[in-house]
Amino acid sequence: MYIYSDASNSVNRIHPRLQYTNQDGIYVNPKSFFVTAIWYFYSPKRNRWFWTPYQNYEIWMPVMSLIVKSGYYKGQKPAQINVEIIEYLRQNNPIPPDAIVQAASEAEDRILKL
Repeated sequence: MYIYSDASNSVNRIHPRLQYTNQDGIYVNPKSFFVTAIWYFYSPKRNRWFWTPYQNYEIWMPVMSLIVKSGYYKGQKPAQINVEIIEYLRQNNPIPPDAIVQAASEAEDRILKL
């Protein structure tokens, strides 16, 4: 995994805590002490970000929502650091680098089940 940020264009700056998973355009904020890992996905078709606490990617929430809609974590709100990331993505809607957008485009129909 690596952290990507485009310092040349602050509009497209990915949140510094996000690490690219090298898979299907998905980023992660890894779990830490008392913080569940959250995966993030930029949807090229919808031009917006989604997040999930589920490593199997079965349930995604748009960044407009801060509450998990179903599954084990149903009704819960992410830890504050993840709330900050979700709000950052909602407010700034940064576009990942072209190669990551391409990977996301190829995987979107398979990954993003809303």
